[in-house]
Amino acid sequence: MVTDPTLDDDRWGLFVKYKHKFWFEENDYDVPESYFYYQTGEKIQPNTIELVKRFLKQVRESRGYDVDCCPPRMFESPFAPLSLEEMRQGTSDIDKFGYATVVEAAECAIQKISEETGHSYKLVKVEKAVLTTASVVFLTLTAEEDGGPVQTIQAAVYEPRGGYLVLQEWRFKPLPAH
Repeated sequence: MVTDPTLDDDRWGLFVKYKHKFWFEENDYDVPESYFYYQTGEKIQPNTIELVKRFLKQVRESRGYDVDCCPPRMFESPFAPLSLEEMRQGTSDIDKFGYATVVEAAECAIQKISEETGHSYKLVKVEKAVLTTASVVFLTLTAEEDGGPVQTIQAAVYEPRGGYLVLQEWRFKPLPAH
């Protein structure tokens, strides 16, 4: 199931609104901060337009795997990057459970990838995790094959409530385009 998916491979309906440029991207408008309305009590982020452009670039270039920021709520982003280190060190039950769930999803991905390829990969570290509204977590993880070099793998794991984890897709992380 090695895949090299694009935004057109959208089995979860996450990428529809990101395939085309938004009006403020087309003509590189100078968008006032006031355009990005915030909920009452929500902290207004400086340079919101730059944050939004960074988010859009990350979604389009990595297909959601490398998202590390959240745009204002008006964008209704289906992507929520998780603060893994904070979760790992957290003392609350929700942090502990959340981190354990991410690690379980990563181990499921590694096991399935090992079965598919006939290689014996071992999880080294979960580098990034992006939770989606479709109950799919996009993982970037490092794995080692029988003492060989560490490789970076991206995997999408479906986490149905009360169900079994299902590896939906995976790939070796592509090198950045220059």
